[in-house]
Amino acid sequence: MTDKSNPSYKDNPAAPKLPSNFNVLTFTAACPSCGAPVEFASPGSVMAVCEYCQTTVLRDGDALKAQGKQSLTIEDYSPIQIGSVGSIDGTDFAVIGRVQLQYGQGVWNEWYLQFADGLIGWLSEALGLYALTLGEGEQSNLPAYDNLAINDSISFDGVNYQVSDRREAYAIAGEGELPFIVGEGWQTWVIDARYKRKLISLDYAESGSGQSPVVHQGEAIDFAALNFQLLKDDRQLNEQVSVNQAGAMGQRDSQSKASGNSVKISKIECPNCGSPIPYVAGATEYLVCPACHSESKLTGSTAELIAMHSTMHHFDSSLPLGAKARIPAEDIVGVSEFALTESDRATAAQGYHDYVVIGIMRLQEVGEFASWTEYLLYSLTDGFLWLSEESRGWFVARVLSEMPVSERGQLHYDDRQWRQVDSGYRNRVTFAMGAFNWQVKTDDSDLLIDYTSGDEVITSEQTEREITYTHAMPLPYHKLEQWFGSYLQTENAHERSGFSEQGSLKKMLTWHAILQVAVWLLAGGSIIVGIIGAILIYIIYFRASEAEKDYVSAEVETGPFNYHSAGTQGISVVIIALALIVSFMMGVASKPSPTGPNPDEESATRGGGGIIIIPGGMGGGNNNNGGSGRTGYSSGGAHK
Repeated sequence: MTDKSNPSYKDNPAAPKLPSNFNVLTFTAACPSCGAPVEFASPGSVMAVCEYCQTTVLRDGDALKAQGKQSLTIEDYSPIQIGSVGSIDGTDFAVIGRVQLQYGQGVWNEWYLQFADGLIGWLSEALGLYALTLGEGEQSNLPAYDNLAINDSISFDGVNYQVSDRREAYAIAGEGELPFIVGEGWQTWVIDARYKRKLISLDYAESGSGQSPVVHQGEAIDFAALNFQLLKDDRQLNEQVSVNQAGAMGQRDSQSKASGNSVKISKIECPNCGSPIPYVAGATEYLVCPACHSESKLTGSTAELIAMHSTMHHFDSSLPLGAKARIPAEDIVGVSEFALTESDRATAAQGYHDYVVIGIMRLQEVGEFASWTEYLLYSLTDGFLWLSEESRGWFVARVLSEMPVSERGQLHYDDRQWRQVDSGYRNRVTFAMGAFNWQVKTDDSDLLIDYTSGDEVITSEQTEREITYTHAMPLPYHKLEQWFGSYLQTENAHERSGFSEQGSLKKMLTWHAILQVAVWLLAGGSIIVGIIGAILIYIIYFRASEAEKDYVSAEVETGPFNYHSAGTQGISVVIIALALIVSFMMGVASKPSPTGPNPDEESATRGGGGIIIIPGGMGGGNNNNGGSGRTGYSSGGAHK
């Protein structure tokens, strides 16, 4: 790409935007502001941004006129640039323009593509995920923006799509050439709806949020399927280094060298406290200071303070920020963005990827004591990956580009049925540090629902603006050791979240006692059943805490009253429910039958009790009426 800082543009002309084999008309004229050549590669483009002076240039026939200046785009983690070329299904294309859009929590790119056969398209790039739409779109009679919500169903062209993304956005900047005019304050409303890999994008920019949209049809796509060339030089160089080193050296003995060469950690001063914040240049935009936890946004080579927060509790993570790992592709091919065929899986499992930990979050289940840690990893060659450290072990996860199909309490994905295991719970961010590809704020909360297939989990994470699905699979601890080596903190490596809070057992026993007393007062329940239930709950927590003691550091307070996990809580709830049912049934059965003894005598034999212990008539004793024992349950000793 041409060096924009070089004013001598005549001695350093811009590279052509289209490959030589493109059979598309190209129009070139001098910029009205600085005189540099402005090239229109597509007949449908109505504006371009001068590469040298950032003037917005409008096309009027064969003439150009200037209209203000464009803001510079934010340099992000994208490997794509104006002039990158690729092919899809045998048809070549070139990237000729970009609109960079900002919404409440981040930024995404819309790349304008010109195909060799004259077709145009858009490549959406958000959080490392890609979607391709072709053509100029078509008018529709679909609902207005204000009438659609996340998870709503939209029927279009014979397919039922699920609304997955709904956001208002405004353009930060545009570059290259575009088929519409992007100026300061340009705003749009966009809804994305998906069915598996299929996608429709509902664009309300022209009509407004209260009218029917223009619909663009497309699909989620793997970056490798675009066969890109002429990507950003840094990325190309780093990919080449990674591939060469992966082929020349073994995994473990070359780990530190390869990782160091392929992914570089930079540091920037926190605008609030001055502490250094590590980050990967070009990979993220939002930073959270490890020292004061202020939120900042990268603007060029400086960080701009967004928000300050009160000091959080100190947190020792098992992996530090900047931890590097060389990960064999075969270890993580199970959590790809798409459901893969066997041949695709075999291809994707080849080679290695160099990752670095760029962000760490601590989350807690709202209203419960369960908490866990999530690590955001970034690779130049493989994008974003998540590690989750939970009470039940480690998981490796990736956000899906392919939408699972939801149907009656289960998901269909990868030719498997995934069973819903909970009705939903909310998480809350309690701690964050490092760099993220969206704006992370403490106390952020999402609605989560888990679906399982064997020991793998798909979790839907929903807000009022979007729903995403994350595929996770268990990660053996020895794999983690192989990946990170000495970066893994041994004293924290097995430290489960089960001992990080107190009160779970106490809360369960308290609710158990309250509910048992309520049943006893209303129906004459059994104290013995209540006691047995309490003992079982204690045993569950005791055994679980004993099993975890070997995996925590000496400073962590252990024992059943300091332990919690979603599993122990779930089992305890089941025990409480069963104890209530049994106690209630025993209380109801103990009440006298209408055909039983006369009321006065029965009142005397109950002894004013209501404490039901054992079934009456068992053990061979006779009652006061000379019978062989009442049916049902008695107070086990009231009848002498």
